[in-house]
Parts: sequence; C-alpha cells; structure tokens
Amino acid sequence: MRRFISAAICAVLIAPGVAGAEEVQGWKTDTEHVHTTFNLVQNQAISGTVPVTITSLCHNNLSTITFVRIAVQSTVVAVDNADHRCTGAVEETFTTTLNLTASQSSFQGYNEVRVTTNVVRPGGEREFTTSRTCLNFQNGKAAGNYCGGPTQAGRYGGGAWYMDVAGNYLLSTVDGRDLAYLQTHPVPGGYRVRVRFQGATYGQANVDPRFHAGDPGLVLNQSLAGNNAWTYVDIPAGLAPGAHKLVLRGRFGSEAGVYVLPFTA
Repeated sequence: MRRFISAAICAVLIAPGVAGAEEVQGWKTDTEHVHTTFNLVQNQAISGTVPVTITSLCHNNLSTITFVRIAVQSTVVAVDNADHRCTGAVEETFTTTLNLTASQSSFQGYNEVRVTTNVVRPGGEREFTTSRTCLNFQNGKAAGNYCGGPTQAGRYGGGAWYMDVAGNYLLSTVDGRDLAYLQTHPVPGGYRVRVRFQGATYGQANVDPRFHAGDPGLVLNQSLAGNNAWTYVDIPAGLAPGAHKLVLRGRFGSEAGVYVLPFTA
C-alpha cells in the first residue's frame, strides 16, 4: 500500500509519534533533502511479522523515488518498486507499507535493519537514505548479534549514500548505551552522548531545529570530529520538560547524512 500525501499534513507525519521512532535524512545541499521516517524503535523486540509504514519526504527536490526497501544487514527482505517524481515543492511525501518478519534473519538476536528511500536525480545520479536500526529478532534460531544491543557501543543511527562522497556513505551514529539511556530516562542537563560520523570530514549537533523555517534550534557543536572517530555532545540544561530531538549531521562538502534521535527531558 502506498500513497502521495500533500504538504498540508506533512508536519504531522514527520514529527516523532513516540520516543524512539526513527528518522534518517540525506542532504544534497542545506536546502535540498530526502527524509525517511518509519515506525520502528531502536532495540525493539520483534517476532512474527511487523508492518512497517515508511514515509519518504522530499524537500525542494526534483529527484524520482525509484524504490523503498527494507534490508536485514545487507539482505533485502522487502521492496516497493516506485516511479514517483518529486516536483520540487518545499515539502511532499510518498508513503508505503512493507512487512518485516523475524524469520528473515538467520539468527536470533540483534540485527541491523536498513530502511532505504532510493532516488535518482534529474541528471541520473543515484543517492539514498539508509537507517542503522538495531532490532532484537525473536525467531527461535541459534543466537547471534550483529549490531550490539543496549549494552554495547554498537551501530545505531543512519544517514545517506552518495555517488560522489569518498566512501559513499555519510552516517551519523550514537553509542548504543547512551541511546538506551535516552530511550528509558528523562535526560538531565549535561548528559554526555557519545557519537561518531562515518565518511564525514566533520559532524554537527543541534537540539530541536526547524531548519526549513530557518531555525537552528539549540546549536550544540558544529565542528565535531569526523572520520568515524568517537566524540561526544552534551545535552544542555534548561530544556523544557517533554519531547525533544537531537539532530546529528555528518558533513562532507555540501552533503550530509542525518540521524534524528528523539528524547525526553
């Protein structure tokens, strides 16, 4: 099932519905983006079949969405072949629902689920968003672990792939132990979150930005270490009680791979 949805209700779709819901973004430039949101939560246990509703959002973009897919590690397990031309509007979305089944992993335990929106630019250049979502598959098979789980640094986050980036991937990730804490606790001011940026020359971190409205939110750090080195950002004191978003951007030239991590203060 898939549908095209007008910009009038876009803001509702891209806001996280529950703490921990996933969003990854690819920024070709600071104004031209592809976002991918979906109803999975880091460290979620799954058994049987789970329907995953995926919303792909184009900002100021003339690319064509050619497919939306789910992979477990590198194995594609569900795909919707599409031919949706983005019109260049400020905000427009394309939504599809795909099934993820616990038996699609060869082992029981933490698997990396990669949700992707693939686009082709007007000149034929390919790019895509991709998540690094660590889920606990319960399928009765022999135990294994690919992405870490909540007691390890692990592989938690996402971003995008570009043809012209050295190494191709720009991924922004969070240490699994810090992510588990942010999922399960109100976060105090000064809490230190370990992060890293794969493929990027540097990283950036903001809290509650509305970039398309010209609002950077709270600017935490705009020159974090890149090249896949672990570094950190501190959650600021004084945040209003309730829901917030930590937005991590790994940058390489004009391009960026973005991970949006909801948390509660």
